[in-house]
Formats: sequence, C-alpha cells, structure tokens
Amino acid sequence: MTLSKTCSLLKKTLAPGAAALLILAACALPARCADWPMFRGSLTHAAATADNVAPPLSLHWSFQAGKEIVSSPSVAAGVVYVGARDNKLYALNASTGAKLWEFQTGGWVDSSPAVAGAAVYFTSRDGFLYALDKASGALVWKYETGGTDISSPAVSGGVIYFGSGYPNKSVFAINSNGTLKWKVDTQQMVYSSPAVANGIVYVGSNDGTYYALNATTGAEVWAAPTAGGIYFSSPAISGATVFAAPGDYDPNVYAWNAANGSKIWETEIPSAGRTFVSSPAVGAGRVVLGSGYPAQSLYALDANTGSILWDTPLGDASAIGYTSSPTLTATHAFVGSGGGTLYAVALANGQIDWEFVTGGPIISSPTVSGGKLFAASGDGMLYAFW
Repeated sequence: MTLSKTCSLLKKTLAPGAAALLILAACALPARCADWPMFRGSLTHAAATADNVAPPLSLHWSFQAGKEIVSSPSVAAGVVYVGARDNKLYALNASTGAKLWEFQTGGWVDSSPAVAGAAVYFTSRDGFLYALDKASGALVWKYETGGTDISSPAVSGGVIYFGSGYPNKSVFAINSNGTLKWKVDTQQMVYSSPAVANGIVYVGSNDGTYYALNATTGAEVWAAPTAGGIYFSSPAISGATVFAAPGDYDPNVYAWNAANGSKIWETEIPSAGRTFVSSPAVGAGRVVLGSGYPAQSLYALDANTGSILWDTPLGDASAIGYTSSPTLTATHAFVGSGGGTLYAVALANGQIDWEFVTGGPIISSPTVSGGKLFAASGDGMLYAFW
C-alpha cells in the first residue's frame, strides 16, 4: 500500500480531532524504499518507516539458528541478513525463510549487518570487521580490531563506521577496501552503533559521552557528556536534532542541535530502579524508547518539547531483561520484551494492539521491510510476519 493510501485509511479509521496530530505526523514520514539495509533502518537510526505494516499479523515462517539471536535483522533486495551466537551470519529468503548461505566467524555475531553495494558488513566478538559478498557469502576481506565488537556498522560514502569494545575504546572508520581511514579513541568501550548525517558521525561511549565526529577526518565536532555510561543505546537523528537515551545510571532522554551540540531539551523518565538500553526511534512527531527490569515499559515523548505523551507497561513486568529498541511504522511501534513477547503498540495512545510470545528474551530490534515484520529472539528463532 502506498503512503497516500495509508494516510487515507488513517483518516477514515481513526477518530477525528484526537488523532489529527498523529495523521499529520504519520503522513509526513518520508517515503522509503522497501529495504532496511542496516541497524535502525538507515544512517540516521530513526527506525521509522512509511511501510504499512500494522496488526493483526500472522506468522508466515520461522528460522532456527544454532543459538540465541541478539543481532537485529537487515533486509535488502528480498534477502534477510542476521547474526547469531552460534558465531554465524545468515542470509535468508525474505519471503520463505529458506537459507541462502551462512558464514562462520570465531565469536558471537551480536552486530547487525549493513548491506551496501555488493557487500554485507558486520562485526564479530572475535575482534574482526567482516566484508562478505552479499550474494554468495564469500569472504571479501576482514579487518582486525582486537576488540569484543558488537557495534553495528553504518556505511556512508564508501566508508564503514563502527565502535569497538573491550579492550578497545575506539570508533573506527574503514575504507570499503578494508584499509583504515581513521580511528578515534574515547575513555571507555564503544558498544553503541554510530549514526551518520550531513558529514558527521554520532556515537556514544561507555565513558558517558556522545561524540559528534567529522566523517572525513574523525576530528571532534562536539561532545555531550551525560550522567552515566552508554552501553548499547545508539543516537537517532531527525531533521536538525540528535536524540539519545544513555541508560545505565542516567534515566534522561536528550535532544541536541545536530550541528553544534547545544541542548534543546532534557526529560527524565521516572526510573523506579529501571534500566535503559533501548535506542530511541523517532517518527510521527514522537521519540519512542523502552525501559528494562524491574518494570518494562514503552514510552513516547513529544519530539519537539520532550514531554511524556504516554507510558505503556508491557506484560512482562517481572521478567529480567530489557525492552528492545522499538521500530515505528505510520501507526504503530513494534518492540520486544525481556519476557519474550513481541508487541505492537499504537502510536496515538500507547494501546497494545497485538502480541506474539516467543521462547526467549527479545533484545534484537524488530525490522519492517516490504510489508513484512521480522523479529528475532533469544530462543534462536527469526520470525517473519505479515
């Protein structure tokens, strides 16, 4: 369904007045191609798409990996790419789930792959960045970092940007031929995944700072310190604003000017001891993110003011774990929980409209592409719905 048809459907089915803001915001979402070629869908990591996927959804296929899946799936040209803790990257037919190829590494593949040109790029906890031929899975090259790398690469202008973890404390930029372009060291490990916009690389370090780096040279453009370490959460960019939720000991959500790092707003999420590792998604005028144990919830904030619009407790409040990073369509947020349930939550009011229970915690971020929803779980399964 086209975006214009989606908008028409919204206007017919949603209540007037109360849903007007959602209709305007949703219909203002940029049209995207069906592909979701990297972590959070695009270089901005906004994780928002105009693709019309909404409940009710049916399970069409599932694929069993050798161990749990933390990697978030990427989709390009009808192929799903996803890593697993059996040390492999898989390529699957997006319509049938049939395995096309697999590639063995020496460590867990928690990174989400990035597809660009003829290659697919990903990091492994064995300390390498890999470049594979996306059609055959054959190794093109690998670059050794020596770190326990889980950061998902972003590919822009023929350069692969990613963070490196213990014992490294670095952000890398690698040319598409596998040579080093630049490396920038921070004060702690970098497990966050970089976003890229307007020639700037945005990434968080476990030293508690979000860095804006010149994409060509690695020179610092600005840095924004927060009150806690930044472990998994990655920044998102929408327009001229960077949104970030550090997590750990800092329960705040931040909005900064993307060009100079000046603070636009800062909102504290009522923590009650909760942990936050979710990366924010931005769309329909909202910033959406999740919290973790001991009270798992999904939050929506006004993207312009930072005010909390709704807080939806998920049904796994006693489960140990975290909510995944959410993915937004024009009408819903899709998010997984530490209790293993996949949810569709209405952007208009935070109502839970659909649930699917898996056999393990969902850390992987759901992916929407080509009218399909893909979600992976700690049970080692990748699920496809439409």
